[in-house]
Amino acid sequence: MNRMRMGRRSARAMAVGAVAALGLAATATGTAAAAQPTQQQVPTYTCGGGLTAGYLVTGFDCTASAGAPRIGLVDGPFVITIPAGSFTCKSGVAAVPVTVIGLGCE
Repeated sequence: MNRMRMGRRSARAMAVGAVAALGLAATATGTAAAAQPTQQQVPTYTCGGGLTAGYLVTGFDCTASAGAPRIGLVDGPFVITIPAGSFTCKSGVAAVPVTVIGLGCE
């Protein structure tokens, strides 16, 4: 198996694990209402590849805008841009540059 395929498989495995961890954290802490940031404050991630499944968006090979978390939970609305389009998500997990996972995306 070449390195590119192994890298993608590792990224997908990390994405699945991050979603599971996020789900456990959300269950344990509940949901909190956050103040709506202005358009300039919304974290944005631009990804070279990605997948969508309902309200879940996963981006691969990503870069983060200034002020966007590079590792860990992304709390509050943010934007993921993948080749299929741009999606605004309610929360998620970032592990830039490998992956960004958005939940509650439209």
